[in-house]
Amino acid sequence: MGVIYRERGNYEKAVGCYLKALEIRPQCSQTLVNLAALFAQQGRTDEAHRFCAMAIAANPKYPESYNTLGVLYREEGDIDRAIAAYETCVAVERMAFSVAQNRLFALNCLSNVTHEFVFQEHRLWGEIFSKHVMEVAGNVVSITGYQRQLQDIVDGSRKQIRIGYISPDFFTHSVSFFIENLLKHHDRSRTFVICYSNVSTPDSRTNELKTLADLWKDVVGLPAAAVAKMVQEDSVDVLVELAGHTAGNRLDVMALSPAPVQVTWIGYPNTTGLAQIDYRITDAIVDPTDTQQSHTETLWRLPRVFLSYCPSVNVSGVSEAPCITNGFCTFGSFNSLSKITLRTRQTWARILSCLPHSRLVVKSKAFVSQCVRDNFIASFEKLGVDANRVDMMGLLPHTDHFAAYSLMDISLDTFPYAGTTTTCESLFMGVPCVTLAAPNNHCHCVGKTLLHAIGHAEWVCATEQEYIRVAVELGSNFTKIQKIRNTLRQEVLESQLCDGLGMARCADETFRAMCAEKLSSLTASPATSDGLDGSLSNLDIGVSKESITSTVTELVNQTVEDERNVLESFDDVSLSESSSVASVAGHKREGHHPNRLGALGPVKRHKESSND
Repeated sequence: MGVIYRERGNYEKAVGCYLKALEIRPQCSQTLVNLAALFAQQGRTDEAHRFCAMAIAANPKYPESYNTLGVLYREEGDIDRAIAAYETCVAVERMAFSVAQNRLFALNCLSNVTHEFVFQEHRLWGEIFSKHVMEVAGNVVSITGYQRQLQDIVDGSRKQIRIGYISPDFFTHSVSFFIENLLKHHDRSRTFVICYSNVSTPDSRTNELKTLADLWKDVVGLPAAAVAKMVQEDSVDVLVELAGHTAGNRLDVMALSPAPVQVTWIGYPNTTGLAQIDYRITDAIVDPTDTQQSHTETLWRLPRVFLSYCPSVNVSGVSEAPCITNGFCTFGSFNSLSKITLRTRQTWARILSCLPHSRLVVKSKAFVSQCVRDNFIASFEKLGVDANRVDMMGLLPHTDHFAAYSLMDISLDTFPYAGTTTTCESLFMGVPCVTLAAPNNHCHCVGKTLLHAIGHAEWVCATEQEYIRVAVELGSNFTKIQKIRNTLRQEVLESQLCDGLGMARCADETFRAMCAEKLSSLTASPATSDGLDGSLSNLDIGVSKESITSTVTELVNQTVEDERNVLESFDDVSLSESSSVASVAGHKREGHHPNRLGALGPVKRHKESSND
């Protein structure tokens, strides 16, 4: 019952059910982890750590404990420990594919690993995962008719190309604000659009998007083989997955090659690692032709910015810049803590030191936790920034989230993993964004392509010194800040970034060109098999042996010791003490924001969202 209540968003009843279950089986690791995941989902990381520690103490070999622990560390911005926890989980359970995906996602936040290492980790995961999916699904897809199917499109025998979009994010989620323009503006005389929705908890946003598709099919809970068969029976020409290695993705379907052309787009800033995906849509700014990053997909660079942002209609107008009233500049970031690396904080601290009266406002789900707040403040105090100059906010309802931009004069982008949705939101709310772009790194250059698209390349910086200079110069000029505030929203709306019709027309032509190119390759070398084959008997999950330097026992023992220390930090640790349990159950939920339910749960199908 706890799981059902959680999926329905009734968190208080879910907590009550889990606690009753623990009265019956107080050492049940699964229930303890479910509680930890539920609290983590709400940003209540102190309580989440407590129950995670209890789960590990009850059973050090229960893998889901380490996955949830990894998500906790990631939410708190401790990427190194998050990766260690994921690797512990994978070491305990070698077939924990989704946990390995959590790890892949986290690698994007690191600046001390090579592009080649990150690529090889993705490629290895894709190879092992593909073999596993095919072994489970069997030969459910036939590719023998693909050449004729594409030929009909290329030679004009069939006027409409059939496009399938498969995503877990057709709800109030970042990706939905980048797919809406496509669904709305595809040329229906030439394109038929099918959406395969893997949304576990639909909302009003889901209903809005549903009206924009020619055909809508819910695929939640369906095995990969069933969905792949559905896609092929729908005669989809181009299947576009929108999630990559984020929560609820259906890369298992893509691994079965149910469409002649397969594409990844929007939801993930790196390669999927799947050889079965033909193309990754991008542009020449975020992924220049001389990029040193490798991909299993062919990069298809659009002749425009690779995203089209459709702002929410239920937002407030642009407010006056707060510096006009305050007399000082307020910098800010609403990106997740996982992106606010030590280097980022060091750079922000230098900006604040250059403008002694300036302030910083940061918003994150994890700030519900007092411990996280204290640690975040302490990190700035070590860098010479007074605690009183940093304001922290938990997550807010959707409309309040946009209103919170009224507190900010200048948005500071994160690095090496730049913001995407947060940058678009900031610009739409009239707040200029200063970004640091680095060559040969998609994650690092998203801000660059967004700012070029709206005509403000002057806020793009090549070095940390330039980033500091641009932020300080702009932060010292209140008149300029207000002038930008007055015009920026309209500039964004009239820019290529919000040109939904232009993006849809570009996509229409792109998908047809992909069909032609794929047909050419099939004609040159006809496919004779349904992809990878082989046995899984001698394979490990997609984490290279070199990347896990400790043995399973060492990893588990270290994590158990770490969580024992967490457990000992609580005065009450026994579930038999009803006052301790009641204090947890009665904790009021703060800062709730619509997010993917289950994204912080146990191993199966629980991964992280990328598009902050």
